[in-house]
Formats: sequence, structure tokens, C-alpha cells
Amino acid sequence: MNQDKSRQLFERACGLFPGGVNSPVRAFLAVGGTPVFLARGEGANVWDADGNKYTDFLGSWGPLILGHANPAVVATIAAVELGILHRLLDTVGLTIEQWVICIVVSLVIVVVSEVAKLLHLGAEPMPNARPAATPA
Repeated sequence: MNQDKSRQLFERACGLFPGGVNSPVRAFLAVGGTPVFLARGEGANVWDADGNKYTDFLGSWGPLILGHANPAVVATIAAVELGILHRLLDTVGLTIEQWVICIVVSLVIVVVSEVAKLLHLGAEPMPNARPAATPA
């Protein structure tokens, strides 16, 4: 199984995220190997960045019932996102061009950061917290 691109992505991610991943559950440093970088999913299957196909037996965080990228779900989300974007831009008074500039500036701020850790829940920072230095 080819994992060349996954290895490259993992090496790059290690320079951006502690341990190269966003979750202690997926921290491969303890178990060895290269994590799988999933690129897309469809139905019960997912493909990694190298094009390897896997069957998703977990189906967690949404695809459990309808599978990955269910066409009806994707179309509904796209319609809702477009409506929300238009309402947001109208409320804030931004044009689409101004909104894109805001996104680019936000990305630049993230890119110039030395390390970033993305969290989903308020409880996630706790296992990753480090004690503050204490005076000698």
C-alpha cells in the first residue's frame, strides 16, 4: 500500500501541530507508523491522500446513518451555507470580496503561527495542558 503522500503530509503536520495530529487519540508517536490522511468519503468508503480505498466501519460523526457525502445531505448543506453566507454578509454589510479578504487575513494569521492546535470541545485542552513553571 502506497503511503508516500501521507508520510509527506504527516511530516508537514508535525511542524504545525503537536504530534502532527489534532487529537491525543490519533497520536501515532506512541504506536508508530504513519497516520492515514483521509481526502474524501462516499457512502461506506473513504480514500486517503494516496488514493487508497478503505471501508469505514466506524461511521462516526455523521455518516453512520446515511454514509459519507450523501447527495441529499450535501445539497441541503450547500443551500443552507449559501443562505447563511448571504444573510451574514447583509447583516455585517460586507461584499463577497471583503469577506474573502477577511478569510485570507485569518489564514495568514494561522500560517505565521509557529504551532496550532485545533480543538472541538471545551474539555479537550485539559489533557493537553502543561503545568506553569514554578519559581525555584
